[in-house]
This record gives sequence, C-alpha cells and structure tokens, in this order.
Amino acid sequence: MLEMKINESIKLKTLPDIDILDRGIIDYNEALKLQEDLRGKRSVDLIKDTILLLEHNHVYTVGRAEIRDPNWRSKLVNGELPKGAKLVVVGRGGRVTYHGPGQLMAYFIFKLKAKNDFGILRNQIRFLNSMKDLCLDFIKGYGIDAEEKRPGYNKSKSERGIWYYGSGEEKKIVSQGVEFRTFGRNHSNGNLEAVSMHGVAINLNTDLTYFNSILPCGFKPDVMESVSNILGIQVSTDDAKQRFSYLVERWRDYYGN
Repeated sequence: MLEMKINESIKLKTLPDIDILDRGIIDYNEALKLQEDLRGKRSVDLIKDTILLLEHNHVYTVGRAEIRDPNWRSKLVNGELPKGAKLVVVGRGGRVTYHGPGQLMAYFIFKLKAKNDFGILRNQIRFLNSMKDLCLDFIKGYGIDAEEKRPGYNKSKSERGIWYYGSGEEKKIVSQGVEFRTFGRNHSNGNLEAVSMHGVAINLNTDLTYFNSILPCGFKPDVMESVSNILGIQVSTDDAKQRFSYLVERWRDYYGN
C-alpha cells in the first residue's frame, strides 16, 4: 500500500539526502497514514529524509496542547464545525487548527541523531527553529515583510509560526506543529535516533472563514492571514511548491544533522 501511495506522488526534487514529493490534494487521514508509514521506513533507513507537499480537504485537527484541556470542545465557536468538515485528533504539538484547499502543507519525515537524550532534545529544537527560518524565507520571497512573533503581542502566547504586522495588527500566515518519535539506539553506532512527522501549514489562498469556527492555535479567528490577502492576488500553489523546493536545497546546507 505504501509503495502505491508513493508512486501516486510527483517527485519535485531529489537531493542527495532529501526527497521532496508532491501529493496534490489528499484526505487528512490518508496523509496521516502515509506519514506514519514513511516514518517507519525512515527509522530503518529504507528511505531518505522526505518532505511531502500537499493540500487537504476541509478538516480540523486537534494537537496535544488542546487535548490536555478537558473543556477544549467548548471552545468550538457555536459548538459545531462547518458542514462537511472533519475533526481529527493528532499527535503533533499545538492546539486546534484548520486545514483545507489553498493551504500548502509541508510534512517533514526527518531522522535526528544524537548521543543522548539531551542531544536529541537540542537537535529537535534546532530542527524546529531551522524549519521556522525556512518558512520565513519562503514568505519573504513574495515580498511580504514577515517575521517571527513579536514578544510584545499577547505575551502569554508562545506559538511558533510566521507572522505579519504590516496592517498594524498581529496576523499569522504560517502555523507549525511537529511530533517526534524516538526509535531507540542504532546498534551500529550507538546513536539515539528520533524521526519527525507533521510540519507547517502555509496560508496561500486559504478561505479564512473556516477559522471562524475555532480558536486557531489558541488565538481569535481573525488573527489568521493569507499570502493572497496581503498581496491582493491569487497565488499559484504549483509555483509555491517549486519555490519551497528550491529553498529546501539551500536550507539543508544550513540545517545539516
């Protein structure tokens, strides 16, 4: 089944240590299963580090930070979701958010290695920060003056992502949530190994009204922004995938592992 799904993908770019695959529009649960299968393959080095670029049908996903709150369902605006939208509980970090057409998803199936638990944690933080920098370069490539979250805004919030302040308000363009699973030690070299899944959601031409049913990442719905809204034009998803793939080639030299 996994081989069939991979063959349905279009290989956008092959680097010595990374494959970038275009999976088009795919149901969220199907993408989740594909990620889990790929992570298992990556854990035993049957594949290289892999990035999946795709879009989803309308779906709301709930991360670990939200599930810890027993009253999280009460945060759904009017207590319900738009007709036809699914709700899925997932293992990534973060809270509840929305995915749908016009939003570019980049899922990272990457193996991290270190000698001990502290090293793995350090590499995970470094990986998350480098992923954020990759997305920042991507958004700036559209001529948008994006940046990291300013500490002066909503100081109690520390959500990762890419933000835009050009309107005089705090607006979020990119959301980030990653899950790491430790697979133990490599018997040949003694390294502790962990493999990631999930990644980032980039609002290109996203219908932002779908965020009105939730508190996305714990924020008010109107905090969400898109590239097309800022630019005043529709942006090509295919072009965005090519831009992202190009930046990954530069990013991997910085990130390493």
